[in-house]
Amino acid sequence: MNIQVFWGCFIPSRFPWLEKSIRQVLDALGISFAENNRFTCCPEPQLKNLDEENWFLTAGRNLAVAEELQMDILTPCNGCFETLKSVKILMRERDDINRKVNEALSTLQPSLSFRNTIDVFHLAEFFWRIKERIKDKISKPLEGLKVAVHYGCHLIRPSREIQIDNPFEPRILDELVNLLGAESVQYTDKLLCCGGSYERAGNKEASLTTIHRKIQHMHEAGAEVILVSCPNCYSQFEYEQLALERQDYTFNLPVFFITDLIGMALGLEPSDLGMDYHVIDVHPALKSMKKIMITREEIHDDFDIDEIEKCIKCSACVDDCPPTKLELLDPPALLEKVISGRLDEVLEDPTLWNCLDCYTCLEMCPDGVGFVTHLKKLRNMAAERGFTTDGFSRQEKAFKRLLKVVPDSKSKRKRLGLPDLKPAHAEDLKEKIEETE
Repeated sequence: MNIQVFWGCFIPSRFPWLEKSIRQVLDALGISFAENNRFTCCPEPQLKNLDEENWFLTAGRNLAVAEELQMDILTPCNGCFETLKSVKILMRERDDINRKVNEALSTLQPSLSFRNTIDVFHLAEFFWRIKERIKDKISKPLEGLKVAVHYGCHLIRPSREIQIDNPFEPRILDELVNLLGAESVQYTDKLLCCGGSYERAGNKEASLTTIHRKIQHMHEAGAEVILVSCPNCYSQFEYEQLALERQDYTFNLPVFFITDLIGMALGLEPSDLGMDYHVIDVHPALKSMKKIMITREEIHDDFDIDEIEKCIKCSACVDDCPPTKLELLDPPALLEKVISGRLDEVLEDPTLWNCLDCYTCLEMCPDGVGFVTHLKKLRNMAAERGFTTDGFSRQEKAFKRLLKVVPDSKSKRKRLGLPDLKPAHAEDLKEKIEETE
């Protein structure tokens, strides 16, 4: 695909570190592109509310100068995408608009015209189209990372012109996140606008309220980072978080641009992606990711990570688990900690021993696994480190000493006329057990 990048205003002027991230990832994927110094502002979609005629003219001009290179447009900005893609579609489908815009373009020096022979792609859409290439180049899967995806309005709406995803149930960003090995978490108000235009409308408070609401839901869903594909949305989540901190609301949810996540999965260093310039510190999240990766390598021989994740997502047996009914055990939470790098915390958790080994979960599991299978391994590991309850510890000691877990009741047996129990002839077993001490 021959492409030229339409950077727009926001990224080069306000967030050049995002430009660096994009350039690094495109290069790592072997994607070459052209740049066009005749491009201007797209212009921003809101300008059509102020001067629709010049909004059409400017967008038409950008499309026309791009068409002269006979290359499709690739843009990393939701606003630019909506403007350019919408005007392209409207000029194709409505003769009156096509005629009016081209008449205006013909008056420019030099004169221009747009014949609708090129297409406009958003960066997220482009990556989704080449997802197999991305998958083949992943060297450091982002396993265990929980990501809250924010689509932004102009990536998916108005769908009649945008035409890339379901406006009510979009999936391309979620699929890309999962492709990278991370998990896209679902949260309330996922498609709620970031409120980027409220401040320009003179309503700063509404902007803060919107971001607070979004981030609160992301936080409650267990998200560790926010993913955006729009510089305006990026600005909202970064800087309004700072404003919320001044009101004593602290979330510290770092905001990643789409190429930040892809770049890290491809093995690029965060500093090479410009992530040191982010306002909300990304390093705690990066440290957590690194810990998860190390932990998964350490537990790879003992646990099937894919099987655990499948078990957590299913959780069909949880409501029938006896200790869970009494709020004495939360198997999904324990396993979540295991795969998120908190194995030591799980092994020291006494609730691990509240599993009754009733095998209800095993019988209900379509794969014949059940939480009990994973909990058994965890309790063995905990026991090896000396983390057991007093009751289980006494039982283990009794077994190793007597090869039974309960003492004899000689008096009761005598009253019942039963003979004394004789020790089992199992010195071979006892010696073998002693060797393992």
